[in-house]
This record gives sequence, structure tokens and C-alpha cells, in this order.
Amino acid sequence: MKNNYISKKYICAGLLAHVDSGKTTLSESLLFSSGNIQKLGRVDHKNAFLDTNHLEKERGITIYSKEAIMQTDNLHLTLVDTPGHVDFAPEMERAMWVMDYAILVISGTELVQSHTETLERLLYNHGIPTFIFVNKMDISPYSKEEIMHKLQKDLSDHCIDISRFLDTTDNSTNTLPSDTAHYSTIKSIASTAIPTSSYKGSLSNASTSEALLEELAMKSQLLLDEYLETHSIKWDSIKRAIKTREIIPCFFGSALKMQGIEAFKTGLEALMVSNYADSHENSKDIKGKVFRITQDAKGQRLTHIKITSGKLMLKGLVPKPKVNNSLNTSEKILESEEIKINEIRLYSGSKYQNLQEAYPGMIVAIPGLQDTEPGQTIGNEESLSIESEPLFNYALVLPQGEDEIKVLSLIKEIAKEETKMKVQWNPYLREITLQLMGEIQKEVLKQVLFERFNLDVDFTQGSIQYLETITNTVEGVGHYEPLRHYAEVHLLLEPSERGSGISFCSNLREDQLDLNWQRLILTHIAEKEHLGVLTGSPITDIKISLIQGKAHQKHTEGGDFRQATYRAIRQGLMQANSVLLEPYYQFKLEVPNIYVGRAMTDLQQMSATFAAPNQNSDYSVLEGKAPVSKLAGYQKQVIAYTRGLGKLSCRYAGYDICQDQEDVISLVNYNLEADIENTPDSIFCSHGAGHIVKWNEVFQHAHLPLLTQQEEETRIEAFEKSSSYRDGDNVSDTELARIFERTYGKIKETSLQKKPFSKPMPEVHYKGKEKPITPEDTYLLVDGYNIIFAWEDLKKVAQESLDLARTRLIDRIANYSAFQRINTIIVFDAYKVKGAIRKQEQIKDITIIYTKEAETADQYIEQTSMILKKKYHVRVATSDNLEQIIILGHGAHRVSANEFLQEVKSVEEEMKKYY
Repeated sequence: MKNNYISKKYICAGLLAHVDSGKTTLSESLLFSSGNIQKLGRVDHKNAFLDTNHLEKERGITIYSKEAIMQTDNLHLTLVDTPGHVDFAPEMERAMWVMDYAILVISGTELVQSHTETLERLLYNHGIPTFIFVNKMDISPYSKEEIMHKLQKDLSDHCIDISRFLDTTDNSTNTLPSDTAHYSTIKSIASTAIPTSSYKGSLSNASTSEALLEELAMKSQLLLDEYLETHSIKWDSIKRAIKTREIIPCFFGSALKMQGIEAFKTGLEALMVSNYADSHENSKDIKGKVFRITQDAKGQRLTHIKITSGKLMLKGLVPKPKVNNSLNTSEKILESEEIKINEIRLYSGSKYQNLQEAYPGMIVAIPGLQDTEPGQTIGNEESLSIESEPLFNYALVLPQGEDEIKVLSLIKEIAKEETKMKVQWNPYLREITLQLMGEIQKEVLKQVLFERFNLDVDFTQGSIQYLETITNTVEGVGHYEPLRHYAEVHLLLEPSERGSGISFCSNLREDQLDLNWQRLILTHIAEKEHLGVLTGSPITDIKISLIQGKAHQKHTEGGDFRQATYRAIRQGLMQANSVLLEPYYQFKLEVPNIYVGRAMTDLQQMSATFAAPNQNSDYSVLEGKAPVSKLAGYQKQVIAYTRGLGKLSCRYAGYDICQDQEDVISLVNYNLEADIENTPDSIFCSHGAGHIVKWNEVFQHAHLPLLTQQEEETRIEAFEKSSSYRDGDNVSDTELARIFERTYGKIKETSLQKKPFSKPMPEVHYKGKEKPITPEDTYLLVDGYNIIFAWEDLKKVAQESLDLARTRLIDRIANYSAFQRINTIIVFDAYKVKGAIRKQEQIKDITIIYTKEAETADQYIEQTSMILKKKYHVRVATSDNLEQIIILGHGAHRVSANEFLQEVKSVEEEMKKYY
């Protein structure tokens, strides 16, 4: 085996395609052509070598990734056939973990489809070198030249037709000769034009055309330098360019008719380079990736592992696979243990052979490992991640009398085989909910449950998976003290960047709380999917810091801190400003020019954001972002109104603000009080018995002091709303210090110098009036979004999170307003929100207005300034020129966004100087 390993290149190549492009048929043809299978099967005949599962045979699609071994003289190629349907995208992405190369199959009749673009983007992001095989050329209406133009335009300009070196096809026609008839000719050409891996020759004018050399040179700076210097290009240089994706070689043929297969196989053998030439000697330094989990014919559990370094030996010891936290933060990293390898299987289709040793570049199956999951790694292997997310919830409908807990355990066993399938249990409704990719995955899962466990289930209608987050910082307190138990936990909950998930840390020293207790609290934060308070959806994009904790020498047990931690998180969420998030698609919509108006109207109604259309003589392309709930199913409409000429491609773009938050909350009707598994209340001990204290009273009973300024903020806000403050009385130095600290942090000085602090308003006069602005009779109206996008710092923030930009603007203006002692109203547009009503809230003594549907901020400000100008001096901060003109007509004073920024900065500087 060792000699075979050294003499061969061990490479793993994944086959990927849009559904029905002929990917499985191509793998069948390659295996038959290389002599690795004796009979040529067909997908439509249900006897394809890699369609081993009866569900795949029935449906005619690939559901599970599978390996097949293609052996040639100097190549041991593991082909991994992957699903093409978007419902099984996580299965396909898992296969990317183990790919050294990718073979992207494109239908010669359909060319670049929506999912094809997604696949190429994923391959680019993962840095996987790619070969393209254009299939179905026997029935394609396009010539090679037309196809290459489309590939370079729609997929990548690094695509190049390498097949011209290898076959004798007349490029002017679509008719390909049979490989059987022309095999000797092709082999002869291949032996001279594309040498074996030991060949050190180069490509020059003697072997190909000048135009082809120039085309290769234009794809890579290194190839260009070599060509200009030597007027030739070495094959080793071309291989390196393929490896770095500077060249994407393209081949043409018909897998079903066995046309172009020999040339493609020869190209793979010659142009692929192994990554593992010197990494197989040391059996101790072994690394690997857990690729997938399956069962053999006898129901035995199999762990499929790609070996990336070292030598796996029968009866040898290897590090226990560890959980990768980037896939699931609720899992704990397993301790460094070793496991014994009692059997090594090398699978090809449904058949396997037993090995004594396995080397890098091979995918092997290890029977009997019970705790492994896709995404785990062996040794010091790099992290693994999957971009696709299940966006739909389905509740299981069980047969009458079926035990829900038993079914839950069976579902969780299947979930261990699926990286992204999430299982949730609602104890009050006694309901099992699954997060899946879509309807086809749901139907397949239903069949699997019946066949494996004789369990006949149904599912409710699918619904969007929502998430929740917060927009402000709060301190959550959880106390658990029934008789002879004790734990108190204080957690700081802070909003974090969109898409960051849940992160956590401890800010305590060991002398404040024993390190073991701290670790236990962090474990409890991570072990559970905590739910929000709006709809009971999982929370995300929150940083949770342990800032206080207390245990009892005698009565504290591990479970006590679990209870206190859960309650602290929930109590913090009850205080916070929570918002609902929904999944979004990044879309690309291509329609004939005559339909672009219809397309733009549709997208606007879907609350989509998009740039101006990119138009050519025939087509318009619209790119942007829209909620999944609105865009799902739109592909059918596009096909209908464009008569099949339009194309919509979508990819998951993460979560963002829900466009219909109030409607969703009303529809879900989440009952906080009934959710006893996620209670925000605490238990305190009194008179020898535990009693429940409601979440909003916990602060008064907590045994540890609050570390945040929450109580101080409440007192300040009460003071600011008092009559003495509104009457213009001087604000004390202490109050100003607190305002300063809210913006700039704690003051380092041990004491404050007592000195008067008064900064006059800018002296402005109105229409002949000589009276300057005074705090008592001044109103400031601020066009919120106009200012956000006019101030560069906030504009940058808004590109990532409009919520965060809005919060920062409110904070800055609140401090400015408190310092100037004026009445302030900030107005935000909500006129595009269907069914929106005007909303008003008070934050730090300033009024925040969200306009109603079809009412712009300009309109509200204009109407309000007309009313207020009768009794007050009115200043309006905006950079809208038309609005400024109207304001002047109303007798109000306009302040441009830049002028207003300078005023705010001036106040901030005065505060800094003073303190």
C-alpha cells in the first residue's frame, strides 16, 4: 500500500451542479471509462452506481453525498457526488470541506443557472480550484464559442477552453465524435500536448496556436511574464495557475453518450496536483475532517473522515474528534482523548474494502464511533463552516398516542447526521419543531423516519424562522435560592454586530468568584438556545458578560448556577429594547428590458433594497437584498411574466430587521407567562422557604449591587422630566458629569472642580426679530435619516446596521439637547412600512417620532414647524434643500447637517474641556 501511495496522486474531487445538469451521469461515465465499474448505469433507469439510496432512485435526484474511487495509472481520485437541489445545500457544502478540486457540471442546454452562480461563488470563497465540464453538448443549441462567451460573462473571466488540446472535435458544430472511435487519436494528442505528471515540458507554438498562448497568458501575471520571456508556457505553470484559480479549465461533451469523457479524464489526470506528497510518513501527527455520518446495510454507524495529514493505521490511536465551535456555539469542546481504530473502510459506492493503512487525500469510513458529528476535526485541523442556513420551521404531527419524548430522542439522532438541521422542543405545547431547508428535505425526512423507525409522522405548514436581538445594554440578574440552594448571577447583555451570533466572556477575578463557578456559568450560557421575549424566537447578535456572581459555601450546587444563569439572561431581555430579525436573500434578477418596470415595482412591494438596473441592449439586471418571506416563490412569477426569459438567483444574506415586526408578533402571540422553561423571575428564600420574585422586582431583592448605571439612568431621566429641569434651572455639575460619562466613560479624576458650566446657544435671529434663541422657547426638529446619511461616521455605521446608527444619533443628540436645555424632536421615516401608524416615544427627554405609512419625515417636520412657530422659535436640522426652503417660508430657522454636526462637536468639546 505504501509503494502505491508514493507512486500515485491521492486527490479528492467533488462534483457539483445545478439540479438535472447530469452530474451523476458524468461520474458514472468517468468510472466506466477508467474501468472502475463494468456496467454503465443510468439515473433514469435507477441503476446509477452512486445512486445507492432507494429514495434517490425513486426521485431521480442526489440526496446524500457519496464517494467513488477512480483509479488510473498514476491517479487515485476520490469522486464525491453532491446534491444539486438547494434543499440539500448543507450536504453539498459539507463536501466542500474535503475537496482538493471541484468539477462544476454545466448543462449545455441551460448554461449558467441561478444555483450555478451560487456554487461558483462558494468555490471562490473556499479557494477550491475548479474544472468545468459542459454537459449535454449533443443536444445543445449553442456552439463552443457562444458557451465560452457566456461562461466568461456570467461565471468567471478566468474560464478557458482547454479541451482544444485534447480532442479532435470540430468547434464549428455541436456534434461530438464517439470517444470509442477516436480514442487512439485523442490519446496520441494527449501524450504530446498534455504530458504526465513527471513531464517537465512546456506549451509553445509548436504544440498550440499563438492565440491560445496569449489567452492563457492574459489570465495570470506569472503566465504573462513567462510567455513574454520565453514565448512558451510550462505545463507546471499552468497547473499552478489552475491550483490558484487563475485558470478554470473547461471541457465539453455528453456524459450520457460517452462523448468527451476520455479527453476530460486525461485532463484531470494530467492537470491535477496532489497536496499530500510529503505528509504521510508520521502516523502520530494525524489530521482529518469528519465529513459525514451514515449507516451501513446492517445499521452500523459510520464516520467518514478525510485524512489531511499523517497516516491512519489499523489498531492505532488517534485524537478524539472535537466539536468545531464555529458550527454550533452551544456545544462544548471535547477534552483531548484518544480513540482506537478497529476497522478502516474505503468505500466506492455501496461497496468497500478493508485497509490496514490510510493516507492523506483519502476519505475513509470508521465504524463504531458514537459521538462524532459532521464538522468535527481530528488533530490541529482548520475550522469548518457552512454558509447555508435552514430558514423554515416545521412542527411534527405525531400519530395518536405516540410518546413525544421518545420521538424527540430519535429525531436528535438523525440531527447528528445533519450539520444544519435544528431540533426544538416546546414542553408546554409538547411540540417538536425542526428547522429545515425546504419542502423536499421535509418529505425525505418523513420517509427516513418511517423506514428507520417505523414512525409515520406529518408536518405543519412551514413558516419563516425568526430571531431576536437587543438594541441597548442592560444588566440581567438571576437569583436561585430555594431551601438549601443558592446562586446569584449578574450578566451584562450588549448588542453586537449583525451576524455575530452569541458571544460570552467573564469579567470577574478569581477572588470575586471561584474560577470553577465562572466556567460553569459560561457553560450554562452556551449550552442552551435562549429565547427572546417578543415571539419566543432564538436570540442572536448579543455579547453576554459575567460581571457579578455569588455562591454559598455549603448550599451551592452546579444546577443552582444553571437556574440563576437562565433567569439572568431572561430578566435582562425583559428590560432590553428587543427587535425581531428575519432572514434576507441577496438577489440578482435578470429580465428583458421591457419587464424591468414590473420587476422594480414587485421588488419595492417586497421591501427590497436595490441599486439602479444595469442595462444592456436586451436585458436589465437588478441586484439587492430582500426578506426571504417576501422573495420566496418569486422565481415562478418571474418565469411567468417574462415567458421563461427572466432569471432570479438568490443566496442567503443573513438576518436583519423584520419589515413586519408588529404583524409577526401579533400572529405568533407568544405567551411570556406560560413559558415557564424560560422564566425571567427569580426565587429568593424568606422565613425558611423559597418564593418567587417577579423580574421587575428582582433588583430590590438582589444580594449583589448593580454594576451598571441603570439605577442612575432611571434617576437622571426622572430628574430631567421634572418641572425644575423643564423650567430652565441650572443643571448641577454632578448631573452634567453623569451626562458626560454616558458618552465618554468614567471620569478618571478623583474629584470634580466646582465651577459654573454654561454654554450659550448660538445667537441666531429670525426675520427681523432681534430676540436670540433661549432654552425656554426653543424647539429643535431633526430629520433623523437625513442626518445619519449626511454625517460620515454614522453613514458608515448605517451600512452595517441602521439600528446602531439610529441609536448613536439619538445618544449624541440627547447629550447635546440636555446640555443646551432645549426641546428636541427627532423624526424617522416609516412611510414605506405597509400599515405603519405614527409612533412616539421618549428617550432621555427627547421625543422620537416614527412617521406613519405614506408620511415622510419632511411632511411631519413641515406640519409641526407651522404649529410650533406660533409660540416657539423652531430650528430644523436637515440637508434636504427643498425642505429647507419650505421651512424658511414657515418662519423656522434651518440648520444644515454640516452646521449641526459642528454645533454637536462644539458641545462635546466643551464637555471634554470642563471635565
